[in-house]
Amino acid sequence: MADASVIYEFIVQRGRPCILSGPWQSFSAHPAFFRPEPSSEELWAALQTSFSLEDLINAHVAVDGESGPGLHPDLANGATIFAVRSEPDQPPSDLLAGEGLIGSTQLPFAAVLDSCAARSLMDHVGPRLFITFTSHDLLALWSTGLPAAPATGLDAIRGEDVDRFCDRLGLLRCLYPARWKSCSFAATQSTVQRRSTSLILVGWSPAMLSLEGHSQLDQVRQHLLRLQDHLGVPLNEISIWKPTAEGIARMRNCIELGTEADVHHALYDSAERDNELLVETPSQELPQNYGAAASYWLSLHRSAADPALGGPAWDRLQRLLEQELIQPLMRQADATADAVERSLIMALAEVSRLMHTQLALITSNYASTIRKAGGPANALLPPEQFQQSLILVNQFLSLGRELELCRRNQNSRVLRRP
Repeated sequence: MADASVIYEFIVQRGRPCILSGPWQSFSAHPAFFRPEPSSEELWAALQTSFSLEDLINAHVAVDGESGPGLHPDLANGATIFAVRSEPDQPPSDLLAGEGLIGSTQLPFAAVLDSCAARSLMDHVGPRLFITFTSHDLLALWSTGLPAAPATGLDAIRGEDVDRFCDRLGLLRCLYPARWKSCSFAATQSTVQRRSTSLILVGWSPAMLSLEGHSQLDQVRQHLLRLQDHLGVPLNEISIWKPTAEGIARMRNCIELGTEADVHHALYDSAERDNELLVETPSQELPQNYGAAASYWLSLHRSAADPALGGPAWDRLQRLLEQELIQPLMRQADATADAVERSLIMALAEVSRLMHTQLALITSNYASTIRKAGGPANALLPPEQFQQSLILVNQFLSLGRELELCRRNQNSRVLRRP
């Protein structure tokens, strides 16, 4: 019996690269995307020759129709396909064809988040996923360096899928573990701490560079608001991206005059600037910089404040860490010509992310434990945790010294030139 992933790899190997159209025709499509063989009849014949009908049906590549088994409609109609790989050297675990998955019933956004391609882009743009409403917009964003997933299913989440939605995005929905005991989701819930991820609903058409949004956007928005109002799903880090006319004009000019990096930065800057939160929180002003966000989040654990606030506060802390510290370093590395200096800057960004995150967790967890035990909020860290913190700080300082030495050597070489 052939594994489904082997069948998916068979289809990928017989695919052809996607071609972008409209304003993006000079760009290369992201390599994770492809189109099936030009002839669906040829692909179906090749699949039947190489695999049993039972295997094809189990992999959902074949479906039963009125005239008998045939190729899945999304494979037969030449839809744009995204190969969902957990690791670059592994066969696909699924195929995202058009706006739905071929092999599983999970929400497409969750499958995309689990892909190595999405993780790679998020290392540069931060833990955010853009939600699109057409396959053309999906391909356009991926091909300009922004990870995206279809909105399919987000307007109909219910039951235990609500818990899966929160778990996958790292959202803190409920503080009472006993709630899970009678829930079948508890048996499959991941024990790994999820990386908090922001969703950005795309309220325009990147493929056409048009301000006109898709009608499904409002349906998704209204459904998510119902989940918040009635099931307590936090939506603090879900936003809607709507560029201005000036922003669209800048994108067009960058396409015409600049490089792909210029276009990426134009899109990234617009996504940072031209977005509005799905849910505003007028009751308290959100921290506007990383230092303020860190102080606020830690204060929640040092006081008798409701720990439920720690979920959105932690999400914002991570978002500002990426915006103000990590992403500037990554962009600096991309713009650095010297390979050694570029590697050092990228390593510094990764250690910075780990150091800031781990130090915040160590401090807040210990402060929370002391508070619950009735001890002083400013109690010192235990020696083993303090030593663990020093190891990370030492790695950070060592990289900084190496980077400074690298730049001094470069300056010396320049001065010695005749």
